[in-house]
Amino acid sequence: MAPHNFTHLTSNDFLSGGLALGAIAGAVALARRYILLGLSALRRRFVTEVEVRNYNMVTWFSVWLAHIGYGARCRRIVANVFFPDGDSTPTLHYEPGLGPHIFKHGGTWIVADRNRTKDDSLRIEEWYTIYIVGSRARADAILEEAKVFSLDLLSKRSTAYISDGQGDWQRLGVGAPREISTVVLPGTTVDDVVARIRRFIAQRSWYAERGIPWRLGFLLEGPPRTGKTSLARAVSHSLGLPLYVLDLTSKEFSDRQLVVSLSRLPVGAVVLIEDIDEQLCATGSLVSLSGLLNALDGPLASEGRILFVTTNCPERLDAALTGEGRLDIHIHFGYATKEQAREMFLRFFPGNTEEAAAFAEVLPEGVLPPAAIQEHLIARCDDSALALAEAHLLTRKRVAIVSRTDAA
Repeated sequence: MAPHNFTHLTSNDFLSGGLALGAIAGAVALARRYILLGLSALRRRFVTEVEVRNYNMVTWFSVWLAHIGYGARCRRIVANVFFPDGDSTPTLHYEPGLGPHIFKHGGTWIVADRNRTKDDSLRIEEWYTIYIVGSRARADAILEEAKVFSLDLLSKRSTAYISDGQGDWQRLGVGAPREISTVVLPGTTVDDVVARIRRFIAQRSWYAERGIPWRLGFLLEGPPRTGKTSLARAVSHSLGLPLYVLDLTSKEFSDRQLVVSLSRLPVGAVVLIEDIDEQLCATGSLVSLSGLLNALDGPLASEGRILFVTTNCPERLDAALTGEGRLDIHIHFGYATKEQAREMFLRFFPGNTEEAAAFAEVLPEGVLPPAAIQEHLIARCDDSALALAEAHLLTRKRVAIVSRTDAA
């Protein structure tokens, strides 16, 4: 048999051109593969990648990003509303929006990709994927800077979180922080509450060693306007703990979403449920007592949280809710004593001890809510003599306890 002769193939321009193109494509693909492998190796060598999904850290990074140089220049932004210094006029606060943000901070290049998804239950999850050109130590330093900066700024704005009815929390600005020194209660009540929470936070290992759930609950009961909510807000600010306000009345808020919300709380969170008896009985509320009990101390309940529950009518609450293990400490808030009236006068007019004593002597014992006395003093905050001279006007007030349910 005659040997094969392929010379005619090499003389075919179309075929030889195709072979050449195939060889070039193969070389390009091979080169691309090695280039990508090289870039990947360089990225692993010189770039630190951090995924931030914790709700608090997402908030801290967003606030920090908004206040550095890049945030002031960014044109892809999200607007939030705050009420500064207790003013009723809202101000806008801007944060960089969704998508990648490329910037240089302190000599370090950073890519922060902000993402958001919504699942079938309409629950929104937000997170960052952050690429930092530098070592792990540099990434640690930047995230720590973001945390410290944001905690300091948010503490001055008295930021709180409110349940969104879908298993997550929405951050809100709620005016100037409530200082612990402005809450005037009989005896050492305020100091005792602060000391008890400090001890609780420091005893994590003690609870673990004894197999006791690391949770603390306060029931604050008494007439309206006696300082129940003020105590929870002031304690949160004083101890630097985030405040989470739980609203059970949302028509989208079910037992399951309640469990999810509470399971997402960070360690050290202060949770406030106001007027719990009325919330549980509210028309349209889908949260049941059994669902609430399961959320507070069920298998998915968060550890390390401090719960404040307020009520005007403690007799309406089920014993299963108010018992030990859920609401361990009960504090009664009554109408103002003479000692409270004196201390409140001194908060407005420091050093006026004689006028403060005379002011307290005019007021009846245990008849007026502290809020009424505070309103009287606010209206006369520039004139202590007038505040004393018109103290008799307070004695004409009569207080009636009316719940929102009864009023409706």
